[in-house]
Amino acid sequence: MDNRSQKEPSFFRAALNPWLWLVIFFTFALLAWLSVAAYRGYNLRTFDLGAISQAIWQATRGTPLVYTHMGVPLSRLAEHVEIIYFLLAPVYALRPSPETLLILQALFYALGALPVYVLARRRLGNNWLALLLAVVYLFYPVGQTAVLFEFHADTIAAPLLMFAIEAADRRHWQSYWVWLFLALASKFYVSVPVTMMGLLFWWRGERRLGKWTAAAGIGWFLFSFGLVRALFAPAEDAANLKATPGSYFNFYFGQISVMGQSALPRLLNAVLVYLPSLFLGVFAWEWLIVASSTIVPVLLSSGIGPSYSYVFHHYVLAVPFLVTAVIYGAETRRKREAAAPKKRLFPWQSWVVLTLLVTLALNFMFVNVPRDPNYYLSAGREGRTANVYRITERDVLKSEWLAEVVPDEAAVAANRLLGVHLINRAEFYLTRPLKKPLAELLPVLDYVVVDALFDYDITTADQIDNGGVDWDWEPIALLMQSPGWQLQQARDGLLLFGREGAGLAQAVAGETAVNTPPLLTQFDDAIGLVGCQAAEAEGDKWQMTCEWVALRPLAQEPQYFAVTRIEGVENGRIVHLPTLTLYPTQEWDEGQIIRETFEFTLPDDLPPGQYALYTGWYDSSHPQAFATDAASRLSSEYQTGVLEINELK
Repeated sequence: MDNRSQKEPSFFRAALNPWLWLVIFFTFALLAWLSVAAYRGYNLRTFDLGAISQAIWQATRGTPLVYTHMGVPLSRLAEHVEIIYFLLAPVYALRPSPETLLILQALFYALGALPVYVLARRRLGNNWLALLLAVVYLFYPVGQTAVLFEFHADTIAAPLLMFAIEAADRRHWQSYWVWLFLALASKFYVSVPVTMMGLLFWWRGERRLGKWTAAAGIGWFLFSFGLVRALFAPAEDAANLKATPGSYFNFYFGQISVMGQSALPRLLNAVLVYLPSLFLGVFAWEWLIVASSTIVPVLLSSGIGPSYSYVFHHYVLAVPFLVTAVIYGAETRRKREAAAPKKRLFPWQSWVVLTLLVTLALNFMFVNVPRDPNYYLSAGREGRTANVYRITERDVLKSEWLAEVVPDEAAVAANRLLGVHLINRAEFYLTRPLKKPLAELLPVLDYVVVDALFDYDITTADQIDNGGVDWDWEPIALLMQSPGWQLQQARDGLLLFGREGAGLAQAVAGETAVNTPPLLTQFDDAIGLVGCQAAEAEGDKWQMTCEWVALRPLAQEPQYFAVTRIEGVENGRIVHLPTLTLYPTQEWDEGQIIRETFEFTLPDDLPPGQYALYTGWYDSSHPQAFATDAASRLSSEYQTGVLEINELK
């Protein structure tokens, strides 16, 4: 870096390019839209988005960033030391929703294009090339994948580091130190690339700046990782919660011995991360080394996910340094060509264009962004697009139903997809906690919310914790057998268990038959229907009784489950819980008669009329079993009854 002219325009004047602001707004709008769509489509999880949202919500009430979903209260200060969340808390208080954080994250990242443009404009002396490099930053593949992967503080830190780099180049030290410390406050390991950047400054002759920058990085690491984490570590189970130094490193790097088994995908991830920056970055290789202080540890990590995959947020801290390498590399090429003027087939400007084209090509191939205009025109409900962003009618139902049946201040447990929509409360737990079983948490809970038709697609990008239709069946079975707990509400497989009232009765019994009774129908060669009827019960309840028979041994078969749908009623499926959880098909004996009785309610706005009931059996091992359609169904549905609604409920 060298001294700049005093006549150079201020940062804000330099950034007054309408095309720059247009591309920033477009990128922000796109990333914010998709992030919110993934949230409203119930495809973002309690860990990490929900945990961070609850921690920030707790901060608005004076607690030190505490979240509870694992069954043990834990502060974010005992993990990544994300002090910056205290600065986000006032904004979250204005609109307490995870959507607020997703929008802020997209905005922060998009604004990082401002220092990229100003720095490139200053170093290259060309507004249009500076604009192209701003687009490189905005569409850098692992930058956008980080924004689209829930919410994380390092995605906030990346643009802050870019602002700090530009301020250092401009020699505006007040701004530099503000941006630098805000970035350090995002996560303790931001101190690693900051320390490396300080060493780079020192090596290039900026001894004072380098010394103090490296000291800030090292000092922050010792303070945050060595002191703050220890002060906020829980008294119990600290190691199991990654709240001790040894457990933290063991979680992320404890399986390096098996790294060779994934050498090829790690190499491919490295190519994706580095490639856009290499054409010009090799001429500013020292900045690539700074970037590598983030990239290499991630490539060597062995955390779940797998953590080295580009689809997560772990590489985003490298993006400002990679883009800086491109800018300074382009400047070096420009100076070399100016010093030895001759006609070149590929002048330095063409390498900037090539960098942009490669960035956009990799973004197109690897960043999961819907490209069908119908998706955007239909507010995310139509068009060919990735399921992660599609908002279905059932997703809309979930939001309305949760707002209606779950009290705001209650202590609640829920699955990882529903839970992130119930997170603004002092006590929230997962139905499948990481550290405590649900049975131990029931005494402190008011309600449990689960989904018997857990509609989350299994994808190859995220091999861990994918779910499947049976994700909540174990907690459902526990709740149905726990004294004092009743099923209080049910709608299209969404279930609310609580302690109040009589609830919706669920029962099942089996008896040995001497001879197989006559069958109304059979579902493949596995299950036969002996009889079924539905009738109005007390209050606004209805009761259904069905008798089934196992036509062959089912112990070694996938678990089958029955669902009755109400003809003409959208999202009106009724899951047969007794044979799902109390007496599952794998426990049936061949020839045994299974009689199940269960109560259900109808939607309040269901108009009078006759409604046919159709029942089918489904294979839970099918990846799309949650849809309960022909793909996973055993043979065909059978009409098992008719509901006669005489008046509007």
